[in-house]
Amino acid sequence: MWETHPLCRVVGVELLRVSIQRAVAVEWQATAVKRYQVPWAGDLTGHQWVDFGSVVTGDGTLTTMFDVAGTSARCYRVKEL
Repeated sequence: MWETHPLCRVVGVELLRVSIQRAVAVEWQATAVKRYQVPWAGDLTGHQWVDFGSVVTGDGTLTTMFDVAGTSARCYRVKEL
């Protein structure tokens, strides 16, 4: 049975479990108004890149996309469209 710490209450709802997943953060300095896509591939020698997430429009700040880390390796790149 779960024990609930008194601080584990959010707006009157009892928090039963917190799950922390491994994730990969892809960060880049995005130029305002420019559009970017982040594709990934299983290795750098492969020619099959798969788009991850949706197209991101830069706003002049550091931009971050998160991907849940799986069991296989992934290589990421940031493409300006």
